[in-house]
Amino acid sequence: NSAGQSVSVPFKVLAYPSVTDVSNYNFTKGTVITLTGNNLDDVTAVAVSDSVKGIADAATIVSKTKKELIVQMPATTLTRGT
Repeated sequence: NSAGQSVSVPFKVLAYPSVTDVSNYNFTKGTVITLTGNNLDDVTAVAVSDSVKGIADAATIVSKTKKELIVQMPATTLTRGT
């Protein structure tokens, strides 16, 4: 500005995560599934859900990097997600 002062505001730009590959579609409790894609390091929750039935069961995030997200499946009655 004309007074020679500036303001700095720190911020982080978040990109939407995308999944390009899934190691398997076994929804059995305890199964570990690896999701491969991009921007997966910002994911904070994963759920197996069926929007038609109104069911959502939270999976456990085992580990995550920018390119890989590993989750452990919860006990669920779902055999597919929507």
